[in-house]
Amino acid sequence: MREIPKSDVVDTELRVHDNSVTAVLLSYNCQNYIGEALASVLEQDFEGLRVFVSDDASNDNTFEIIKALVAQYQGKHDVFLNRQQSNSGSKTAHLNAILNRIDTEFIV
Repeated sequence: MREIPKSDVVDTELRVHDNSVTAVLLSYNCQNYIGEALASVLEQDFEGLRVFVSDDASNDNTFEIIKALVAQYQGKHDVFLNRQQSNSGSKTAHLNAILNRIDTEFIV
């Protein structure tokens, strides 16, 4: 059996206590199901998870629902809320607009 040189060993241990993962939830005009989607993310039991919720200038009640749910959330995750001033035009543009605000090693 060949021994793997130290330089080839990859650290596969996930760092779960240093907020190394951010769950991103993007929204646009989804008032009918944003509550369920956000609840699903907030119920995750991953230690150190950050949750970043960003609304892309919805013109329905999506942002108000998110704001109310985040205000009453008292769980263990750090939750960040963002609202774009104007609609980005696509999910990709929306995601690209917020990526520089996320400082964790992993994004899901």
